[in-house]
Amino acid sequence: MVDMFLLIRSNLKKSGKTSIAFFLLLMAAMFLSYTGSQMTEGFRRLYQDKAEETNSADFAAVLPYGFCEEYGEEIENFREADEDILTMETADALLLRSMDIQAGGGEPINGSWMFRDADRQGTLSCLQIVERLEQVPENGIYVPYVCKTFFGFGLGDVFHISSREWQESYIIAGFTEDVLFGSRSNIAFDLPKVAFCSLREKAGIDCDAEIVMMKTEGDVSGLANRFTEFVAGKSDGDIFYNTSDIEYAETSRSNNLSIYVAVINAASFIGIAACFMVIGFHMRNTLDKDFKELGTLKAVGYRGGQIVMSYTLQFLFLGLLGGMTGVGISQCIMPIVIKSIATDIGFVWNAVFLGFEAGKNLLIILLVTVAVTVFLSKGIFRLRPVEAIQERDKMIPGRKSRMDIEKTPFSVNLSVIIKMISFERARSILTGIVVSVLMCVAGFAVILYARLVNDKGGLLQITGAEIYSVNVQPDRPEHTAQIAKELEGEGVRKVMMAVEPGSSRILCDNGVYAALGVYSDYEELENPSIYAGRYPKHENEAAISGNLAQALGKDVGDTVEVSTLFQERLFQERPFQEQPFQEQPFQEDAGEGAFLIVGLTQGTYTGGMDIYLTMEGLRLVDSAAQWQTVHVYLEEGIDAEEYCRNLKKRFLDRLSYVGGFEQVFYSQLAPIINSVSGVVFFIMAVMFLLIIIMGYFVTNSILLTRKRDFGIMKALGYSNGQIISQTVVTLMLYIAGGSLLGSIFLYFGSNAVMAELFHGMGVYRISFRFPAAWIAALILCMEAAGCLTAFLSAWKVRKIVPCSLIKAE
Repeated sequence: MVDMFLLIRSNLKKSGKTSIAFFLLLMAAMFLSYTGSQMTEGFRRLYQDKAEETNSADFAAVLPYGFCEEYGEEIENFREADEDILTMETADALLLRSMDIQAGGGEPINGSWMFRDADRQGTLSCLQIVERLEQVPENGIYVPYVCKTFFGFGLGDVFHISSREWQESYIIAGFTEDVLFGSRSNIAFDLPKVAFCSLREKAGIDCDAEIVMMKTEGDVSGLANRFTEFVAGKSDGDIFYNTSDIEYAETSRSNNLSIYVAVINAASFIGIAACFMVIGFHMRNTLDKDFKELGTLKAVGYRGGQIVMSYTLQFLFLGLLGGMTGVGISQCIMPIVIKSIATDIGFVWNAVFLGFEAGKNLLIILLVTVAVTVFLSKGIFRLRPVEAIQERDKMIPGRKSRMDIEKTPFSVNLSVIIKMISFERARSILTGIVVSVLMCVAGFAVILYARLVNDKGGLLQITGAEIYSVNVQPDRPEHTAQIAKELEGEGVRKVMMAVEPGSSRILCDNGVYAALGVYSDYEELENPSIYAGRYPKHENEAAISGNLAQALGKDVGDTVEVSTLFQERLFQERPFQEQPFQEQPFQEDAGEGAFLIVGLTQGTYTGGMDIYLTMEGLRLVDSAAQWQTVHVYLEEGIDAEEYCRNLKKRFLDRLSYVGGFEQVFYSQLAPIINSVSGVVFFIMAVMFLLIIIMGYFVTNSILLTRKRDFGIMKALGYSNGQIISQTVVTLMLYIAGGSLLGSIFLYFGSNAVMAELFHGMGVYRISFRFPAAWIAALILCMEAAGCLTAFLSAWKVRKIVPCSLIKAE
C-alpha cells in the first residue's frame, strides 16, 4: 500500500499540468452533466413539490359567474357522476378582457387577465407568497413570480390596469407561485378581498367569473374533455371559457428547457471525450518519455499490474475530486442558471440534491476512465527491463512514413510538417475527429445565435407566427369586412381579415381539440408555416399542424372530421405574444364537417395543435361564424403607434381594440433571446477551453515524439523559430482539417438536428440559411486559440540542445 501511494504521488508530481487539465475537464463535464440532470429531473421534482405545497388542483375551468350560478346543481351532479373526481371547489374571479397592464417603466401589455380574491377560502390551489414587502400597502396586489422573471416586474412597482373607460393602480406587494395559473401561458393576479370587491364593482357584472377546480385520480386530459363537453352541452349563449390542467402547465414550462438540456448534454459528452483524450496523450507521452524509468521500476520488483494500477488510481482520484467539485458548483449556482435561461417556469428554484443521478453519472465516467487507462497502458505489461534500461526498443515506435521529402512539390518546411502528420497517423486522425466534433457542437451554438438572436427570420420559422403591423378588432364582428375595406389606403400595403390563430378551439377526431385559425387570403401570408402541401383554398379543405396530424394519425390526403366550435383558452400558450383576441363563444347550432387535409403546418405560436380552414369551411361547422380581427400591414417608414392613435380617433367606438403587433411580438421575445445568448456564450467558452487543452497536449506530444528529430534539425542549422513554426502549423492543420469535416456536417445536417431539437414544440422542418461568415469566423477563432496555445507550449523547444542528444545516445 505504501509503495502504491509513493507511485501515485510520483505520478502526480511528474504530470502536474496533465493532472490539472484532467481535473478541470472532468469538473466541467460533470458540471454540465449535473446541470442537465437538474433541468430535467430537478425540474420534475420541483414541479411535484410545488404542486404538493399549494395542493394544486389537477384541472381548472374559468366560467361566467352567471353560468355557474344557473347550472350549479348540474355541475355538482357532474362531480358526483364522475368517479375519478376526488375533490371539487369553486372560487370567485374577475376576467378583464382587452385590458392593458403595466408595471414600473415597462411597456403596456394588452390581453385578457384574471384576478382572484387573495383571501379566498378553500384547500385547492392555495395562495403561496414567495416574496413580499415588509409592510403591505392598502392597495397592494400579488402577482405571479413569472411576471418578475419574464416581464421584469419588481417588488414595490406601481402596477396599472387600464382600459378605454377607466384605470386602476396598485403596488406590487408580493410574488406568488401557482401551478395552474402561474406560468406565462396562464396568469392570475390576487387582490385582498376589499380591493377585489372594489375592482369587481368598477369592472361590471360582465367580468364576474367562477373558477371550478377539480382533483382527480384518473386521466387529467380525459376529465378536461368530459367537462368541456358538459359545458358545451349546457351553454345557450355567449360565454367565455378557459381551462388549465396540471399536465399542460408542466409541458408549457419545460419545452424551452428540453432544448437547453440537449445542447448542454452534447457539450458534456465532448468534455468527457476530451478527458479520455488527455489520458491517451499522457500515457503515450509517458511510455515514450519515461521509458527507462518504467524499466527500472520493473527491474526493482514492481509488476506491470502495479504500475498500471498507479496510473489508474491517479486518474480515479482526480476524476472523483473533479466530478464532486463540478457537482458542487452546479448545485450552488443552479438558481442563477435557471433565473438566466428559464425565465418562464414561474417558480423560485429550490436547490434539490440529486445524489443518485450525480453518483450514477460519476460512476459511469470513472469506470470508463479505468477501462481507458488500462487499455492505453497495455504497453507497460510487455515492457522488458533490460531493453528499457538500454533503450534498445521504444514501446511506441510509431508508423514509418513512406513519404519522400525530396520528391514532394512543397517547400521543405511544409514537407517536414506533412511528414510529421503522416508519421503519427493515429494521433492525426484522433485529433481531427475530436476537432470535428468540437466544431459541430460550437457550430450548432453559433447557428442558434445567428438565426435566433441575430436574425428575425429564424425566429419566425420557429414560431410560425404571421407578423403584421397593427391588430384591429371591431366592436361588432359583422362589421369586420367593412372596416377592413375602409382601412385600405395610403401608407397601408395590405389588410387581411382573420379568425386569430388560437382564439377558438374545435373538436376533431378521437376527442382531440385543435386551435382554429382562418385567414381571408392564405396566399398573401408573409410567414407561411406550411412545411408540407399547401393552405386550404376550398371549403372542404384544411391544413393541420404536424403535432395534430400525429395525434390523429393523419397525413396529407386523409380527411379530418371537426365539430363543436368554442372559445379557446383565454390565456392559451401563445409564445412570445400577449395580444388579446376576440372571444368566440360556444355555438348552439354548431354542425359537423369532414375536411380533406391538404397541408401540414408547424410552429410554437399556438402550442402546436392547429387547424386552418377557409371561412366557407368554418361556416359548415358554425353557420354564424364571423371574421374577428383585421391585420394591417403598413408600408416601411410608417409609425405604428401614431397610426393606432389616428385609427382610434377615426373609428371612435367602432373598434374594441387597436394595437401594434410587430413591436410587442419581438419585445416579448427578449427573455427567450437572452436565454439563448447565455447558453451559447457558455457553450462557446467550454469549447474554446477544450481547444486550448487539446492544443497543449498535442503540442507536447509532438515535442516528445520528435525530440531527436528537432535536435538533428538544430544541428543542421534550423532556428528555434522555424521549429516552433512547424509545430504551430501542424496543430493548425489538425484544427483546419477537423473544422472542415465539422463544417461539412453542419452544412448538410444542421437543419435536421435543429428540427429534432424543436420537435417537441411543434417544429418539423427548418430551413435556416447556413451562416457561412459566422462559421468562418468561428474557425478563425479556433485557429487563433490553437495557434497561441501551440506557440506557448512549443517555446520549450529552445531547450533542446543537439550535444545533449548525442551524449544521451
